[in-house]
Amino acid sequence: MTEPTVTLVIGTTGEYSDRREWVVKAYADSYEASMLRFRLESIVKYHLGPDMDDFDEFDEVSEMLILDLKALDPGVGVDYNGVRYRTVEVPFVPNLGGNVKCDVPINDDVAGPDFTMLWSILGTNKETNSYD
Repeated sequence: MTEPTVTLVIGTTGEYSDRREWVVKAYADSYEASMLRFRLESIVKYHLGPDMDDFDEFDEVSEMLILDLKALDPGVGVDYNGVRYRTVEVPFVPNLGGNVKCDVPINDDVAGPDFTMLWSILGTNKETNSYD
C-alpha cells in the first residue's frame, strides 16, 4: 500500500541569511499543486521577464507583481531576487490517533507566530503539549 501524500507549493525569496520560504498551499492532488505553481510562475515571468531579471525599476515592478500574486499567494514576499516557486511531495498522516506527547515546550516568545499557528491548526493543546 502506498503511503498517502500531499503536495506543497512553496514560495522562496531572498538569498543567504535574507532567504525566506513559506508554504502557499497544500494539495492532495499533485496536478492541482503543479497548476498553481504554473499560474504563480506565469505571473512572475509576466512582470520580471523569462529570466526574472529583465527589469529596470524593481520597486515599481515589485508593487505590481505583489498585487497580482496576493490573490493566489497571500503570504508572498518579493525582494530584488524576485520570487520563485516549487512543489514538494510529503507524506500525509491523516490521524495521529489519540494524545501524542511532544517534549518540545510550546512558548509563543520562543516559537514565534508561525509555529504557534501550526500548533493551533493541528489542534494542539499548548498547556499539555498534546493533540486533542
